[in-house]
Amino acid sequence: MIKIKTVGVVGAGTMGSALAQKFAQEGFNVILADREMKYVESGLNKIAEMLNQGVERRLFTQEGVDKILAQICGTENLSELADCDLIIEAIFENFEAKQELFKTLSNIVDDKTIIATNTSSFSVTELSEAVVNPERFIGLHYFFHAAKNRLLEIIPGENTSAEVYEAAKVFAVKSGKDAITTADVHGFAVNRFFVPWLNEAVRILEENISDAGTIDFVCMKTFGIGMGPFALMNATGVPIAYHAQKTLEVFGDFYQTSNLLKTQAESQKDWIINEIDKNANIDEETENKIKKRMLACVYFVCSQILEEKVCSATELNRGAKIGLRWKNGPIDLMKKSGETEVSNLVGYIVERYDGNFPTSINKKIGRASCRERV
Repeated sequence: MIKIKTVGVVGAGTMGSALAQKFAQEGFNVILADREMKYVESGLNKIAEMLNQGVERRLFTQEGVDKILAQICGTENLSELADCDLIIEAIFENFEAKQELFKTLSNIVDDKTIIATNTSSFSVTELSEAVVNPERFIGLHYFFHAAKNRLLEIIPGENTSAEVYEAAKVFAVKSGKDAITTADVHGFAVNRFFVPWLNEAVRILEENISDAGTIDFVCMKTFGIGMGPFALMNATGVPIAYHAQKTLEVFGDFYQTSNLLKTQAESQKDWIINEIDKNANIDEETENKIKKRMLACVYFVCSQILEEKVCSATELNRGAKIGLRWKNGPIDLMKKSGETEVSNLVGYIVERYDGNFPTSINKKIGRASCRERV
């Protein structure tokens, strides 16, 4: 069994610094690297700030924080990662940049060192082509905020060895993560349905069905969540949602990116969200239209995920509950809706975008009149 004691994290931005913090908290030695020390220092400052907030909230003692920080060292020299047992790439989502990094790392580290990508969208197998000994390459997709969010998607590529996969599962447990395994497809499992869910909310806004605040309000009520799609995009970055959706366009017409999402991402501005009082009375027709559109989106994509055997229904449910903090996972929601309603809503998407009805659903209602019902 491969033993992981020292972990390298390349990329000291929001994700990388959060990963370094979490691994250090769990007792691993961590080397945080970036191309310039100013980025490394910024990442280390983020970690210190987060931990100090934890002290104020009595989650950590000052002694504990000092110990965690002592577990992390920063560098702009990738050669200092040579003795790492595991290196996780957490740089920006650019395929060529990631491959170039993996080529560099392959010339630095031992042949047995596990190299992982935190990509949320690219093929793990295709990225592994840049790695010497691709059997030690694997996808480890973490979720925002990585120091707090327990979900981890483990994505073995076509060449990933069984030994590396088992080591990744053990590391997930030891680093305080709750992992699900997914097939190596664009978007993997959670982002495959979550990002189109964001995109569908933007379409509803784009079609002037309702405003952002109302859409958020209805989604919070429907999915049992603390933040709606527009607030979530503001928190994690609108451009991130846009670029993630672009990678999913390979799946067909339904996955095409909203023009409004593209415009908003390019503006580098947050969505303007009008606040809705929790006791507000929303027009019933508008509320039902938003609810059905957003549920239809989730049901359609999750049915495809199950049809393609990306992951199991149980892991899909867990992914939503753990990673997205949905009160009810998509499978729970489908059970509540019932087979007839699920078929009806999925049929709406299939008809509108001229798609194929997923075989994972036993369709009992024809496509006719689906659009009118939604």
